[in-house]
Amino acid sequence: MNDSRCLRIIAFFLAISASFNSRASDRIPQGLWNKIYRNNIYDTASVNALNYVADIYWDKSRDSILKCNNLLKERKVLYRNAGFQYGLFHVYALLGGNNKLLYDHALSASYYFQALKIAEAMKEPIKINRVRRELGLLYFIQSAWRQALLYFNPLMEYEESAQKNIGQLNLYRYLSGLCYVRIGEPQKALVLLKEAFKWSQSIKDTQRILEYGSGYASALLLSKVTFEASSLYQKVLQIGRGWKDTDPFFFATVYTSLARLALAKPGQLMRARDLASMALRITEGKVGYYMPRIEAGQILSKIYKNTGRFDSATFFLEQWTYAKDSLERNENTAFLSLVQAAHDFDKREAALRSEEERKRQVMWVLAAVLFLIGLIIFFFYRSLARQKQRTENLLENILPKET
Repeated sequence: MNDSRCLRIIAFFLAISASFNSRASDRIPQGLWNKIYRNNIYDTASVNALNYVADIYWDKSRDSILKCNNLLKERKVLYRNAGFQYGLFHVYALLGGNNKLLYDHALSASYYFQALKIAEAMKEPIKINRVRRELGLLYFIQSAWRQALLYFNPLMEYEESAQKNIGQLNLYRYLSGLCYVRIGEPQKALVLLKEAFKWSQSIKDTQRILEYGSGYASALLLSKVTFEASSLYQKVLQIGRGWKDTDPFFFATVYTSLARLALAKPGQLMRARDLASMALRITEGKVGYYMPRIEAGQILSKIYKNTGRFDSATFFLEQWTYAKDSLERNENTAFLSLVQAAHDFDKREAALRSEEERKRQVMWVLAAVLFLIGLIIFFFYRSLARQKQRTENLLENILPKET
């Protein structure tokens, strides 16, 4: 017991020293790792240490994460064979996070699905919410809005009832609100995004003001409350221009929305063209900027068609059509890969559990057979001993006694 505690203390100080070294992954004491975690797998301190060491020993390079994953997979087998659900949950959650860093979203979701099943079976809300958040974000970044809502809405309801973390509550309001905007249900989005925006203003958080404000403005625009939407877009645009860390995606989104508003007003055709062109310039060469590129292309195509410049109208029509097709193709592929990966992972896990159950049954059968063989041998030798004893007793009675 003292040796185990001593090893954990050593691991702790090694982890601290590794956190100050950018190449900590080159100095992983793998032997120490294995020795610590093979003493008592049911010790919750070992599981917590596993989380801590996995976070600190390895930097975020691909090689480091893969090395960490190999050790986590060893623990996964050990925990599963021992039926240690607490440890298995943490291993699955860590593997989900690591594969997300590797941009393998399908495999990441597979591990998170397994972690969620365990958390729900354990009935631990904190663990359930932790995994729901990750799954919701995975679906969100793949533009699977309805699937993301299946995870964000329960999280929002939990935070509303708990009232412990207002920041998390408003984050889920914002994410759910954006999902509702994307699926064309602005009335559901308005209440959520308005509350999130008000909160961001109350804490004077610039990044959240820009995000939540532009989200609320998009819900207003979709609800045809154009004057308020335009005023809010202008307000957040001014804030964004004065903040050095503003994301280019924010500007592209705001410019396309303002261009759409200008297009609907008489005499502002050229302003709409300039704003849409600015959005296109920002998105040029940027990976994942499909939505503002599509909207800007639609606006420019309509403007040039209305002004009789049909060649330009056709060019932008083809451009935004191509971008839209690419977006839909990527969304469908990503969503199907998440579903397929989860299905395949479930099948593999079920096959492993079935194989482990079969091995246990074989072991029990072998143990029973050996036990029966032992009983037979025992009774056989006991029978021989009794027969020998009876024979000796008979001989004693038949033969004359010595005088």
